[in-house]
Amino acid sequence: MKHGKATTPVVPLAGTVTFTNGNVSKVSISVGSSGTFSIRLPPGTYAVSGVSGGQTCSVPLTARVRAGETSRILVRCPAA
Repeated sequence: MKHGKATTPVVPLAGTVTFTNGNVSKVSISVGSSGTFSIRLPPGTYAVSGVSGGQTCSVPLTARVRAGETSRILVRCPAA
């Protein structure tokens, strides 16, 4: 037993992740049960939101896309 905060394990979930840029252009992608996804977006800054099982996921998340680079993000859903 260790002292400290209890952490919730990360469990992959299916759902939808939506990217919205400052021009109010939205792109959504379906995420399978593995919880992983890949999407090509033009360079820019995007607000990222997710939905799984009808539940909104994550706190507001921002992702910056740069030309020629790969970015990784983690969209968290609250425990049921």
